[in-house]
Amino acid sequence: MVMSNKNERGAALIITLCMLAVVMLLAGSAVAISQYAERDSYTYADLSRSLYHAESAANRVYWLILNDRKKYPNRNIDFYDENIEQENGERYFADGKRRIFKKYGGEFDIKYKILDAVNGLNISGNSPHRDILMQNTSSNEDSHHHQILEQLAYKMQDYVDPDNIVRLNSLEKNEYIQAGLINLPRNSYLQYREELLLIPGNSAICIPDDSGRIGSIRLIAPKGLAAIIGRPNLYSTSLNQIAERCNLNSQEIGTLSSAMKKWQQNGTSLNDTLPKGFLQRLEMYYGTNESSFYTILIDTSASERPGIRLAVTFQLQFKNNPKIYFYEFMYY
Repeated sequence: MVMSNKNERGAALIITLCMLAVVMLLAGSAVAISQYAERDSYTYADLSRSLYHAESAANRVYWLILNDRKKYPNRNIDFYDENIEQENGERYFADGKRRIFKKYGGEFDIKYKILDAVNGLNISGNSPHRDILMQNTSSNEDSHHHQILEQLAYKMQDYVDPDNIVRLNSLEKNEYIQAGLINLPRNSYLQYREELLLIPGNSAICIPDDSGRIGSIRLIAPKGLAAIIGRPNLYSTSLNQIAERCNLNSQEIGTLSSAMKKWQQNGTSLNDTLPKGFLQRLEMYYGTNESSFYTILIDTSASERPGIRLAVTFQLQFKNNPKIYFYEFMYY
């Protein structure tokens, strides 16, 4: 009988310890969930604030550009004079430089860039393959890259034309059906640039930039808005695309990259850093005058907190109380 009581006391102790362990586990879980919910709440609040700040910053940049254009009608970036900036404050034009609003709204820094929206390959209209073929003229006809671009140009032509004539290495309705894309091709103009991702072989030109956008392809104007046309802006075009279009060798690419970095960091003109005749060679294909179309890239994120990125594209209006028509207003 005595032995039985001892066994029961030992069992009760074990049960008590197990119950204490369960209670401690539940308490620890409650604390962890509470901390997670608190951090999640802070994250959501940060994202909400950064969203409003991003929109506010984009609107502010719009008016800064408009004011800058009224003060300085000459919009040729080649003739940028840093002395004017030192005397009259920062200039705002489509130079692709990384800029910062310090402690925007009294809270945190906001990074932004101003680009000319007339950049990248133009795939709008009834000849979306035109710029690709022009891009391909400088490459070796026997090269694999040349053949890929040529095949993609034919596929794009078939994608928009109304007939079902299959060209060499191209795709028409039957080929899209076999690939599981039953509603393609469109047989009409492309409506947005991301539609190009539906055409096989697009990786040769759909190259994402450091923001994750397909910056190598020009935006297609929504219905009712003016087309974004003109010579692509040199300062808003990727180095790879410039090198391919102008047929630059590796040494020339390094020279241009170094010159662009000096321009970005110090505002040193390409006229002063590129060899004689180099800039004129680039300007055979690229312009240095601003258009009236702008893309603003806003980044509110930082290493210590999350944030929103915003891409805004518009045509600058010069009328009194202008209404802004957006070609792009995308959070990412």
